[in-house]
Amino acid sequence: MHTAMLLGAAKLLKKHEDEIQGTVKLMFQPAEEIFEGSQDMIENGLLKAPKVDAAFMIHVMAGMPFQAGTIIVSAAGVGAPAVDYFEFKVQGTG
Repeated sequence: MHTAMLLGAAKLLKKHEDEIQGTVKLMFQPAEEIFEGSQDMIENGLLKAPKVDAAFMIHVMAGMPFQAGTIIVSAAGVGAPAVDYFEFKVQGTG
């Protein structure tokens, strides 16, 4: 699922690259389930060359009883202690 999501995001971003200002980095975080991999990535320069101004992550919750298309945002400090919050507005169905 993680690979499919990242490839889908890459396809959409590529389709709209003329509308995007700046550089986009796509990555997989190792050891994300145990909250360890991000520190190694930062220490090894992920946020540099070019500098990263913002980040967004998606997590898979397989086997959970959620309706397809559901988005869950945790309370501040739950798995994302330095997160900024935003609102999605989806129009149309396809």
